[in-house]
Amino acid sequence: MARIRLIPGVGYVVDRNGNKLRLIPGTGYVQESTSGDTTAPVLTSPTGTKTGSTTADGTVSTNEANGTMYAVVDTSSTAPSVAQIQAGNGSGGSAADYSGNQVISSTGVKTFNATGLTANTTYYFYFQHKDAASNDSTVSASTSFKTDAASSFQSVWAINATITQNMQGMS
Repeated sequence: MARIRLIPGVGYVVDRNGNKLRLIPGTGYVQESTSGDTTAPVLTSPTGTKTGSTTADGTVSTNEANGTMYAVVDTSSTAPSVAQIQAGNGSGGSAADYSGNQVISSTGVKTFNATGLTANTTYYFYFQHKDAASNDSTVSASTSFKTDAASSFQSVWAINATITQNMQGMS
């Protein structure tokens, strides 16, 4: 435990890193803070890439090897808040088109495989990392990407499914 003599009349001492050192009651000494990790993760190089008409991959790199990484895919170019991403919502507050999370145990590139997207639609991936000490990264956004148009087979299948549902509702 590092101790520093307290100057009379001063309630705390600031160390060279700008941390306040707390008073040890009745001793006239202060103790260095043991609050641990106070540094938020940093996310870099976010990407979003279509992989089909209803799927896409998103990647982002993190500098911390702990906590939970969150991702959402949304049609809005306005980034959701940290709380919205952690709740699986887009910037409008409603459920994102895709949301996912993964436990982080190493630094580097992390990948999310989004499914259930709408064909021929422009999207954005948004990422956020909360480390084990509950420090939140800022939101990191990919550039826009557009899913492929639905194939003829998908279009015919969707029409057949609609007709079948309508016919079942008539009986």
